[in-house]
Amino acid sequence: MKKVILTLAISFSALISQAQSEVMKIELNNGQTQTVLVSDIKEITFEVDGNNPASPYLGAFTGTNTVVVGGMFTYSAENVTFDIEQAGDGTLTVNIPQYCLTGTVMGDLTLGAYSIEGLAFDDEKQAYCRNYGDDGLSMHFTAVQNGTVSMDKDYNFNPGSEITVEKTDAGIKITNKFKIGAMPFDLTATFEGVK
Repeated sequence: MKKVILTLAISFSALISQAQSEVMKIELNNGQTQTVLVSDIKEITFEVDGNNPASPYLGAFTGTNTVVVGGMFTYSAENVTFDIEQAGDGTLTVNIPQYCLTGTVMGDLTLGAYSIEGLAFDDEKQAYCRNYGDDGLSMHFTAVQNGTVSMDKDYNFNPGSEITVEKTDAGIKITNKFKIGAMPFDLTATFEGVK
């Protein structure tokens, strides 16, 4: 729960005589009004409602990102941190960091950082989801094999690219299926992390 505390540390000795009769008037959204003597106030605390259903999904999660290339080859990046934020409309933004996959059939790969916005909660899947292939997003992708750079540029995500964020007992699981540029095969990245 996020908490902001304002302590009324203004020199009360100078204001004490005035504060004896001054009141703070608070008008609520339901039309009710509450009045409090300023001299009775020790501190004012603002708290974010702890009942936010998205809370378990929010924050920085660290874990392993396992990538399956073309449904046949599996590679992993350890100690990767994904950050998830909530927008004002209640949707999530997943900030995917740059990570490296070494020793793949294409050489050593570096997949650049990008953010996917607008993940909405799907009641049926009990997860936050987004099909982002038409959002105009891109990622910088580099492939180096035996010291030779074969790919090194920004590639757009193709239609059908989608992401799902689920709660687990320990943290979260993010499944990100995507295809970039003219690659003939899909990549499926599965990240499992904890706070």
